[in-house]
Amino acid sequence: MKDSPCILFVDDDKDSLYALQRELRPLEDKWEILYISRPSEAISTLESRKIDIIISDMRMPFMNGSELLNYVMFRFPETIRFILSSFADQDLVIKCIGSTHQYLAKPCKLEVIENTITQAIKTRQSMKREALSRFVAKIGHFPRIPPMYVKMIEKVQDPNVKTVDFIKIIELDPIVSAKIICTANSSYFKLPDNIATLEAAIQHLGIDMIKHLVLALKAFDALKVPDFYSFKDDKLWNHSLEVANISQKLFQLEGFSAVEQQTAFISGLLHDIGKQVLASNFPDEYGEAVELSLDTELDSLIAEQGCFEVNHADVGGYLLALWGLPDPIVEAIFLHHSPRSSSNQNFSPLYAVHVANYLAHRRNRSAHIENFILDVDLLNNIGVGNRIEKWATELDICESVALS
Repeated sequence: MKDSPCILFVDDDKDSLYALQRELRPLEDKWEILYISRPSEAISTLESRKIDIIISDMRMPFMNGSELLNYVMFRFPETIRFILSSFADQDLVIKCIGSTHQYLAKPCKLEVIENTITQAIKTRQSMKREALSRFVAKIGHFPRIPPMYVKMIEKVQDPNVKTVDFIKIIELDPIVSAKIICTANSSYFKLPDNIATLEAAIQHLGIDMIKHLVLALKAFDALKVPDFYSFKDDKLWNHSLEVANISQKLFQLEGFSAVEQQTAFISGLLHDIGKQVLASNFPDEYGEAVELSLDTELDSLIAEQGCFEVNHADVGGYLLALWGLPDPIVEAIFLHHSPRSSSNQNFSPLYAVHVANYLAHRRNRSAHIENFILDVDLLNNIGVGNRIEKWATELDICESVALS
């Protein structure tokens, strides 16, 4: 089919391929789908034509899924790479870190496959700028969606799940456990009691909040960065947590449900994850961007654009879209510096993060606050511009908010 996205499934089990082909037949009207049983044949196909997405089984003879996707990453970096894995494949899955954009659990329902591919295609189509497409192809290490987070999602679906089940998952990573307890005791949550255990943290914050913290903490931890000014003393994490807290409070003040408030929170928590991706993959270039911003008082976004042709919002949005996070979260990360690009006419996580980012910098008297432009005309258009001062007062941001 001309111009249709091409999806390539690779699995040495021909019975599984035939079953998959039967199940996916309804999707062949909108995608071209190829089914191949040998990795060598898959490589030949990639060399002869453009493949948008490859979805590979893990356990195959001669070349397993990990080896195949590593090869694809270096030889065909613009192809989106997914792995099909089962619990028994965990040792092999670890070897895929950096070469795989997302994981699909075996067995996989048609709905999950369709939604995952659809989201990935939307992400690719959103990369309209040629510069972003070129840049993403050069990135060697995108963090995978944390397995700990996936396990927690699976547990949430179990009606008989207990707090102890989540504790057992989180305790496998002592660093994350400690950071969750530390975060729960931070001023952002203003909890009445001192939190000393994971059980207490879950009890006070709720499993949804803990789930979001796990996702963000593991994502930040997976991207090791040099000791830039922006990252010293957990500056970026603390800023992200503050923006998350303000975003949630704005949704609370506007009467949104608890679930919607959680969406605003995770959007704020991950809004700057693209900075970690840039710094971990291109430390020298990112260091130059940081120095340029500090030395010339140039907006960091413009400095990034000058060094990379893209900025952290572009890269962070791309990452979260590949992870399959919901569209409102992806949009908030992609557009938090350019909300006018959204067609949404209602107050959404995007606008909450846009305002929260500005208010957080204003509260902390950021050296470059003049460069953070709050789009008041846009906020007026969606009916919330006249509430900015009220929000600032409610959030105890005493300094007058300069409106642009």
